[in-house]
Amino acid sequence: MVAAAGELAAFADLPVPAAGTAQGDGVATGAAAAGVSAAASAAPGSTPLAREPPLDRLSSAISANEPVYLAFGNRYRRNARFQISFKYRFFNENGGLARDLPGLQGGLEHESNGREGLSSRSINTAFVRPTVKIGDPEAWHLTLGPKVYAYLDRTGNPDIALYRGHADLFASVGHPETWQFAATVRRGTGNAFGSSLLEATYPLRQVSLGNLDGYFYFQYFNGYGESILDYNRRLPAQLRVGFSITRWL
Repeated sequence: MVAAAGELAAFADLPVPAAGTAQGDGVATGAAAAGVSAAASAAPGSTPLAREPPLDRLSSAISANEPVYLAFGNRYRRNARFQISFKYRFFNENGGLARDLPGLQGGLEHESNGREGLSSRSINTAFVRPTVKIGDPEAWHLTLGPKVYAYLDRTGNPDIALYRGHADLFASVGHPETWQFAATVRRGTGNAFGSSLLEATYPLRQVSLGNLDGYFYFQYFNGYGESILDYNRRLPAQLRVGFSITRWL
């Protein structure tokens, strides 16, 4: 269970000139949460339990969340997009609450394009994401993870719910040793507004005799709001190809 946990993600949509120097608008998203762990007390007369070093506790609580990738496409001109994403487990994984509610995530998320003046856009949301896995995780299996969120602040885009709505419908099917296919669909509260994101990954180790980690990454986006600045615009569909360090768990 990752209730009240946090996630920090960032991505940028960068136009790349012919010279190959990436430049352009940045988009950053993030969420944070903090928590404390309860230390087990040794019974009288028993050998005290060794306390886990703080850095070990921190490293065991932080893990990848959404895919970490860099991908390239061509819409009007060449462009690149990257995302960094991680999560922090707020509750002790051996505690009763985590055992009773496995797969539940929740927290706060901030998204901004990092610009100033009239081009500045940001939103803050609170979200909950239960996750269900169907099938053997070591073989082909299905993962369902709908994400429900409420807007806390909508600086510069008060009507964003018309285009993004209040929920992401997520599903993936895959095998840990071969392909994984994932889809994220949004439906805005306005008629005919929404978007779809399709992703596919394949392990590099399958074509490098086990010498490389990571994944081939393929992405297809269609709909409104690929970037927060263009949340109310529908640009042509975009196909990107690149490299992913992690993929959906």
